[in-house]
Amino acid sequence: SIAVEHLGLDGKVKTTQLNGFFARAVQHEMDHLAGDLFIDHFSHVKKLAIRGKLKRLQAETLEQIQTN
Repeated sequence: SIAVEHLGLDGKVKTTQLNGFFARAVQHEMDHLAGDLFIDHFSHVKKLAIRGKLKRLQAETLEQIQTN
């Protein structure tokens, strides 16, 4: 659950309570605006466990960018 403070269409500050999927979606987008990725929330141990997969994903992404 999260509380989001935002401007309404009338320009006034509003607070909206969100739960479940919508709370996660808004938090995900707020992380993007702050420059955070989902892997930034992983523990050091989890990052070590998936390091190989992340390196492969990075290499594939760079390759796709270079060919387009």
